[in-house]
Amino acid sequence: MNSYGNAGPVPQDHWLLSIGLFAVKWLLHAIVALAVLVRIFVFGEPVTRPHSDNAVLFWRHRNQADEDLAKVRASEGNTIPPYTILLYHCSLWDLNFTCRTFQHYKVIWMILKICVPLNARFWNVVQFFC
Repeated sequence: MNSYGNAGPVPQDHWLLSIGLFAVKWLLHAIVALAVLVRIFVFGEPVTRPHSDNAVLFWRHRNQADEDLAKVRASEGNTIPPYTILLYHCSLWDLNFTCRTFQHYKVIWMILKICVPLNARFWNVVQFFC
């Protein structure tokens, strides 16, 4: 008897069809990725002419922003550039994330060690690789 309740042959799934659909999906993704790479490396990014209206407008606003920032920094007398504070903040955030990830894995390790009854030799081998 099989799981369908009769003694006949077990029906086969359409495994060939599923493999074919999987291959078609990956082939489609590969074609799209290849098209994007060809577009970037062959044609390149669009280049704005140096004296076009858009370029002149961009540089006008960029220079005005640089002048305004220089005035603000000179009036405040900043000794620490803002990117240094940002660097400290990002480093502390990364350290916090690393510690929390380590604690998370340590808790999972303790739960597995308590719940999964395996011999000590197995745990010593696993701990060597972790």
